Amino acid sequence: MQEDSQSESRSSFLRTGISEAALKYLAVAVMFIDHAACTFLEIARTADGHRMFAVIPNGRLLDRILRGIGRIAFPIFCFFLVEGFMRTRNRLKYLGRLLFYGTLAEIPFMLCIFGNTRSLHLDTMFELAIGLVTIWGMEEAEKRLGGRRVLLFPAWLAILAAGCAAAHYLHADYGWGGILTIAVFYVFRHNRYLGLPGAWALLSYYNSFEIWSFPAFFLLDRYNHERGRQSKYFFYLFYPGHLLLLYLIRRAVFGA
Repeated sequence: MQEDSQSESRSSFLRTGISEAALKYLAVAVMFIDHAACTFLEIARTADGHRMFAVIPNGRLLDRILRGIGRIAFPIFCFFLVEGFMRTRNRLKYLGRLLFYGTLAEIPFMLCIFGNTRSLHLDTMFELAIGLVTIWGMEEAEKRLGGRRVLLFPAWLAILAAGCAAAHYLHADYGWGGILTIAVFYVFRHNRYLGLPGAWALLSYYNSFEIWSFPAFFLLDRYNHERGRQSKYFFYLFYPGHLLLLYLIRRAVFGA
């Protein structure tokens, strides 16, 4: 009887799928885990200057596990960036929100993830903003060139090269790999069988540690195109908010 109930539950899951809200809440949860591991195991140091993962038992393994879990978040954000791009009524406002909250998060991002480094690293919101502009340009090229693929493909390559260069030279989080991942989701938005494995393979090629993002692509395959109950501004506010919180806790406990 119990086995029948479990079988029915699995069948129901496969049949109904997962809503956008559920996937986004999962993404922010694993992002928090990832950033907490980075903040307290990699950046925080003991009084004699050792990183925490080097002094606690199995600290390096724990760090790798938690950071591996965190790899799930970024592909989900990229996927829903494309979804949002396709259905938003005002793309300029969408871009403006990414830039505004990216600016709001930049200082907490630098303090939380990079500690005392003086090198510029743009946070993930800026990466998504560059990706949004890139696929917007690709769409405009498609509209203007129509079915003339002999011209469309070179135009797409030029736009992608510009987007990747911007992410790379501005030191945006995920660099050119994130831009190409967004572009793959956009190009194959109507074909998950190519888009999901293609994006995973590309992201893993960009950074081999991203191979651990695989669960995200399995979950995205279960996406049922339902929005679910969610607050749009929760996700925007959570990003700078959790970075600031983690930094303040680290500073209070470790002094830096």
